[in-house]
Amino acid sequence: MKTNFQYPRWSLIGGKPFGIALVGAALLATSATFASQNDFEYYLPPGEVVWLEDDDDRYLLLEKENEQAYDRGRMILLPDVGTHPLQSSAIRALYQSMIGYGWYTFALQPPTTDIGSFTWQAEDAYERYPEPATVEPLKDALRLRMNAALTHTAEHTGALIVVAEGVSAALLADLMAEGEFTQIDALIVHGVYYPQWQLNQALATTLAKLRIPLLDLAPGDGNSWATDTNSRRQQQARRHNHLSYRQRILPTGRHAEQPRYLQHHVYGWLQSEDF
Repeated sequence: MKTNFQYPRWSLIGGKPFGIALVGAALLATSATFASQNDFEYYLPPGEVVWLEDDDDRYLLLEKENEQAYDRGRMILLPDVGTHPLQSSAIRALYQSMIGYGWYTFALQPPTTDIGSFTWQAEDAYERYPEPATVEPLKDALRLRMNAALTHTAEHTGALIVVAEGVSAALLADLMAEGEFTQIDALIVHGVYYPQWQLNQALATTLAKLRIPLLDLAPGDGNSWATDTNSRRQQQARRHNHLSYRQRILPTGRHAEQPRYLQHHVYGWLQSEDF
């Protein structure tokens, strides 16, 4: 007599064999593990990783050695808050390419705070335009990282150039306006902004009052907070007679698609400022 085979009841989950489900889950978990490991290794390139430590924490710094027989100095690159140095196309391009022009390059991990979840303005139900919330926690976090990076790179002679992006650039400008990091010889900002109206308006004046050469790179497809104040930053630089301020609008998408365009732009400006 013919009988139909049936899976034991204990081996069925939702009508499917438990063994098959278990094997599938294991394969998925293994694939996910390999993927995450590969991603992690990509963002921590061998031979370039330095961990800067203080009493409470440690900070990632990537470093590349100058490829030329002469030394122009050191270039510290700082991506936007919450971004890994190699996740930023602009920071990555300069970090990898400026060693060919005589620079030691260092890409510093900024504060890891999520910009979107950070409280940028005071909560006041009676105010139509609430006052900005304090950004001191972010400034304190950046100060610790920058001081550690400056100490680590102090052995290199020549000029000190800092390239900073987004909110990191805004925080750095505020710290410099308060008298911090006086050893910086020139500042390059890329898509600089604060995601709060009053802070963003004040930022233009802060940049205009910095008395060091300043290159303001403004991506045409950048954050609206940055692009909306392009003209204000230029106007404030004229008003405060910042003779070494230059703004350059980067064509839409070109800074990401053609890294050579960005590096030649930066190199040309540094040459014009005798660095």
